Amino acid sequence: MRQQQLTLLKEKKYTKRKMRREISIRQYNHCVFKAHFPVLRRHAEQIKQIIREEQIKWKIELKALAIECNHIHLALKTPSREGFANFHRCVAGRIAKSILKRLREKQSLSLRKLKVDTGIGSGSGCIGIGVGVGVGVGVGVGVSLNGLPLTSLWKQRLWSRAVKYGRDLTNTVRYIFQNPVKSGVLDLLQTDRILFDERGVLKEVPLLL
Repeated sequence: MRQQQLTLLKEKKYTKRKMRREISIRQYNHCVFKAHFPVLRRHAEQIKQIIREEQIKWKIELKALAIECNHIHLALKTPSREGFANFHRCVAGRIAKSILKRLREKQSLSLRKLKVDTGIGSGSGCIGIGVGVGVGVGVGVGVSLNGLPLTSLWKQRLWSRAVKYGRDLTNTVRYIFQNPVKSGVLDLLQTDRILFDERGVLKEVPLLL
């Protein structure tokens, strides 16, 4: 009996194992990037430009886009799973690299100002950047925001689901465009500022912040 139980333990399938992402190459897909920090909206112009460049490169067609404070909604169509994977990795990587760099620079400047104002770092009690000691903010590798280290921008894997043509697609696009309005980021007069051409490519129209 004990031997049978041990065998069952060996063959146990773990539920937390990564699953194959749901992506359709015949229909549109609703995708969401989720970030640790509420900083995406203030970098909306740069994010929009990165998405535009990568969608042209990987032949991604966009139907809707909304940039919130801590997440990004997209309704997109991809010619292949490989194209989608490359688009996702490039967009996520470029956005994270750019924003984290700016956040680290901003925190470093704040820290230097704090050290000057408080006298930290002078005399025999000098604290060097990189030690991991700070007042109010992290230092060096330990630079943080809201108590989280600035080592990763994205909170989790990209969420996605296939969207059926017809009512499902209409409701999804409406939800994405209305999302910033409901959260108070934009008003109704600003929702048409993210525009696309006939190929589904983002137009270079400034976003209102």
